[in-house]
Amino acid sequence: MDLDIFKMEVAIVITVKNEARLLRQNIFYHLGIGVKKMFIYFDNTTDGGRELVESIDGVFCSESITSNKYDDLPYLKKFTNQKFTQHSARQCINSYDAELQCIKEGIDWLISIDADEFFLLPRSEGYKTIQEFFKSASAQNYDIVRFGVFEVIPRKMKYDLVAIEETLFKTKKNFKSKFDQIYFEITDPYTKDKITTHFWLSHNMGKSAIRTGRDIIPHNVHKYKARHEGQHVKTLFSGHILHYFQYDLYDFIKKSQNFKLRPKHYLSGKRIGRLKNLYIRLVNDENKTIEDITIFYKKNLLFNQRKVSRLYKTRVFNILPRREDAVIEITDVRDVLLPYKSLIYTRDRKT
Repeated sequence: MDLDIFKMEVAIVITVKNEARLLRQNIFYHLGIGVKKMFIYFDNTTDGGRELVESIDGVFCSESITSNKYDDLPYLKKFTNQKFTQHSARQCINSYDAELQCIKEGIDWLISIDADEFFLLPRSEGYKTIQEFFKSASAQNYDIVRFGVFEVIPRKMKYDLVAIEETLFKTKKNFKSKFDQIYFEITDPYTKDKITTHFWLSHNMGKSAIRTGRDIIPHNVHKYKARHEGQHVKTLFSGHILHYFQYDLYDFIKKSQNFKLRPKHYLSGKRIGRLKNLYIRLVNDENKTIEDITIFYKKNLLFNQRKVSRLYKTRVFNILPRREDAVIEITDVRDVLLPYKSLIYTRDRKT
């Protein structure tokens, strides 16, 4: 394969469930950093998101694959057998479908992420473009690239364009020193119990990119694997995604509404945790008002200045300096999107 940087083409695949507020920001950012094509699969979306993006050059839109198109492939049975019940199963099928399209179109790499995730080049390795990064990975014969996660710090009850307005992120879930670990309390509005939880609220398993045409298939929504048993796969751990998880009150509500009719377990069989079940119950409780939900979010999930300041301190009397930083400021997305601000803002206001 020609490794000319100017011919190194990268695509992104996203499966979307009611992400109209964030989707155009995601698309314009990735197209702005040099992504060739965005494969967007809409999964029972009801918020008009498809109409907001389908006319953008470089965007391919489809509904989630629920036909029998891939039912005869034994290596996808884990997903096709659960495609009508599990959103993540459809996500993996969609990713496979996009991979085949990339092969047909001569696209070299495919990044699989969610609509609330933005790819970020490695912070200290000197890559100026996404093409340089994947050219290097190709030259070293990598099949898969695994990305770490930076999780957003939600500091507003409502953002207009969060990818432009918010620049603070949590660096990691766990730290080497026990004194650097960070915990908060969430109050259960039903029992009034205090639930001690980690300050990191979303997944920390990262996401992946694959070099197309290498017989690589989804393992789950976070990882890929070799299609054939015994096949060697070379994996690079580099780069990050920025995860805008529950970034404000309205995203918190939307995510909890999305999970209302989903199974109480993940594709792996692991049950949904206590906090997520609490969020789903609260947001979808007919006896709870928007005021109740607002109070809960503001008290428990919003990072006010006092709560943010705790991220810079240790657990020992808040005096000793941290050995590892818990907060990082990242302006890359903002800088890329600023030229598109009026266009994105005008369309997003309609939703």
